[in-house]
Amino acid sequence: MQKETADFGNDPVCLGDSGNRFSGAMVRDMMRDIVFLNVHRKYLDYIPSYGGFLGIYILSAWVNANGYTGQGFAGTLHQGRIIADNLCLRKQVEILGLYCDYANVTENIWLTRYVKERYGIPVILGGPQATSLGEDFLRQSGCDAIAFYEGELTVMELLNYFLDGAGSLADIRGIAYLDEHGVFHKNPLRGVIHNLDAIPFIDEDCYLIPRQDWSEISIITGRGCPFRCAFCHEGAGAKAVRYRSVDNVLQEIELCLKKMPPEQKRRILFTDDTFTLKPDRVKEICAGLKELRKTYSFFWFCEAHAGMLRRCPEMIRDLAEAGCSRIQLGIEAGTADVLKAYRKNITPDDIREVVARCRDAGIPQLFGNIIVGGALFSGEVFEEDLKFGEEILILGQGVLELGVVSYWPLPETELTRNAASYGIRIADPDFITTVDDFPQTENAEFDVWGINACVQRMRRKFNEVMVNMLRNRMIPEERMWQWIDSCGFTDLVSGYWQEALKAAPEVYAWYHLRADNEVITSDELSEPFESSRPIRVIGLNSYAEYQGPDRTMVLGHELTDRERDTLVLCTGRITAGEIAAEVNRRYPEDPGDGKPRPSVREIILKLEKLFLVAFARE
Repeated sequence: MQKETADFGNDPVCLGDSGNRFSGAMVRDMMRDIVFLNVHRKYLDYIPSYGGFLGIYILSAWVNANGYTGQGFAGTLHQGRIIADNLCLRKQVEILGLYCDYANVTENIWLTRYVKERYGIPVILGGPQATSLGEDFLRQSGCDAIAFYEGELTVMELLNYFLDGAGSLADIRGIAYLDEHGVFHKNPLRGVIHNLDAIPFIDEDCYLIPRQDWSEISIITGRGCPFRCAFCHEGAGAKAVRYRSVDNVLQEIELCLKKMPPEQKRRILFTDDTFTLKPDRVKEICAGLKELRKTYSFFWFCEAHAGMLRRCPEMIRDLAEAGCSRIQLGIEAGTADVLKAYRKNITPDDIREVVARCRDAGIPQLFGNIIVGGALFSGEVFEEDLKFGEEILILGQGVLELGVVSYWPLPETELTRNAASYGIRIADPDFITTVDDFPQTENAEFDVWGINACVQRMRRKFNEVMVNMLRNRMIPEERMWQWIDSCGFTDLVSGYWQEALKAAPEVYAWYHLRADNEVITSDELSEPFESSRPIRVIGLNSYAEYQGPDRTMVLGHELTDRERDTLVLCTGRITAGEIAAEVNRRYPEDPGDGKPRPSVREIILKLEKLFLVAFARE
């Protein structure tokens, strides 16, 4: 059990099982008006990458530019508690602001009560899940106010009230609170910010602990969403779509690129759902990114609506020419009825067309999810989704990876509010039983365990399809070279394809040895075949299993004794001619039974086709 220290001077503060340590000196020694915390318990030995959670840092930048001081921290609940102690004991914070999403409601209840009981400072809360919270949350947590939707203007008024005694909670739009008599109030909502260029850029001063790694930055170029997807929280609370100017976006990107060490692999993530909503604007941003790439080396990623890419295919070309490395595509289902129920405004054919166009345009990676246990889900829908997923994986030729998720009943969405009309029952509306790892819905055909089995079966099937594509050479060779170099996996091979390659170790080894210039193919031989030196690429003690006469299994391939012994002799130490002489001594090519065996040359070429053998480079 690791020790937690209570000394917040320069001695190390242990961050529990996170494995990270920082000293009190790492937290900037200064007074702050507000600190924003985005904390989650560390479930499943996993913590999200918080760099993409922009809200707390945007709010920090906003208050810093408007007369107050604010900073943000994102990490585990345990880290957040230690930081709260640190700041409160030093009297270096006046107010805490907590970020709330569907996954950390209980964390925020606990931390609010902890801070209120020990230190008595105001605690306010906002974030996407905050819109569904109300009186019960306020009473359980002791939170002073909940802020709904966009928080910049609301936070300023709350700071004015709590720090300067200006105004009253009753007059602040967009909040809920309990008054001095314990009566619950929910004020009218606040209007949105229309001039997004007025929001300052995130800088070093926005971080409670100085940011060490600037290799990855997240950018949001607009707010609001015109779509009304039935499962989406953004669609449920959709506001008018507003955009930052292209110049403003590119200015922020260049400022961030200047901070990034040139030797690091730099990544830019555009996180807004509506990035591809306006083709002309996308074209302008892409032109700016092309210019920046003349000076800076970086990868960049975006989200896209399949319907917009189908209607405006020139956007795909613009994205590819500007060096877009990855597009997250809203897929969700492979059946027209389910896509219609989700209000996606796309069809399976639209998705097929976009996958093919992105593949042909040279987009290195596409990612999409299939939702299991959502609208109209049934055994028949599951089989159709399974078939569709296999089809578009093959169509993508290695560009596409598919995630499989169970439906999340996000609050206030159409699907959550009217679950019965979509054929589902929400078994766990409060996210008590899941940490993104277990279904929360069931229906007349499947309980939660049945849906969980569907998720597992679909994931296995998609992995199997990808492994088979690798072994059957359905991935273009130029893409394999994008994925594997002499150092191993490159940045252009996505996570699921890495998993597939690990499940097909012979394919990975065959390409890696070639990338390392250790082996060549039979087509590259400059000498007679008999003089070549075949060499196997995988270890037989790991992957070969003798199961009886004429049956040895190697990575799913059944080899005859003649083929097995040929593989055993492929060590690069003797030539193909010498291998043939030894194998023919053991097993004559014509055993006299009227069934001629394949030649040893044919066997070696077969083993090469199975990625088990290559040829040593002299």
